[in-house]
Amino acid sequence: MSIYQPLTFHYDELDSTNDEAVRLLLSNPPPFFVTASKQSAGRGRMGRRWHSPEGNLYLTAVFMAGIVLKDLPLFTLYASLKVCHRLSELTKVEFWLKWPNDIWVGEKKCAGFLAESPVAPNYGRLILLGMGLNVNTVSFPKELESIATSLRQETEREFSVRELGGLLGNEIVEAYDNFFRRAYEDELATLWKRYDRLQGQQIRYEENGVVQKGVVMGLAPDGSLKVETNRIVRSLRSGEITLSKHLRGRKFAK
Repeated sequence: MSIYQPLTFHYDELDSTNDEAVRLLLSNPPPFFVTASKQSAGRGRMGRRWHSPEGNLYLTAVFMAGIVLKDLPLFTLYASLKVCHRLSELTKVEFWLKWPNDIWVGEKKCAGFLAESPVAPNYGRLILLGMGLNVNTVSFPKELESIATSLRQETEREFSVRELGGLLGNEIVEAYDNFFRRAYEDELATLWKRYDRLQGQQIRYEENGVVQKGVVMGLAPDGSLKVETNRIVRSLRSGEITLSKHLRGRKFAK
């Protein structure tokens, strides 16, 4: 387990835990956690809004930038795999990790991560890792019903959000410690092998505004996804991928 436990700032409601983390840096040195019972302006990857009602876990971990900026996606992948594994152990639910860092059950998303690296006047560059986990939600807005799930929906059990925050926060701190010490490679490979469902699957991804098709060939050492398209293997460093069977009514590259 981690060698230290950062201070936690908890709020009944925030606009965004990532945004509050930046504000707290004016008077509080990292590392620390920010948690909220609900968010009014939660956000996910690619600027998407994160549905943030009460009863779920919204957490941001703040660290000094002991990780170089180019490795931030790899660190985020590693941390999300550790959280995925811990959740699997706690709930016995069959989670999987949809690259680059979303936790899914079957065809529904349960958790997502947002990594940012702002520069603070007093501390220089920082690492912010935000996590949104659907814990006790029993119903979602109509537009999310078919693509979102929660721990409660999957297990028919109610969970302590505070307890989960402590357990999963420990996983994130340990991920940072291991990554900083360059002691993560073997665990990352093991966890990816266990929680990946994309190997050999045909996916579609958007590149320069054009949707491409390809087959997943595996994970590169830098955390990018290796995809074979038109007999050429390329590495995706970021972006949104979709399993081909999930797409309808889109125009694709020839």
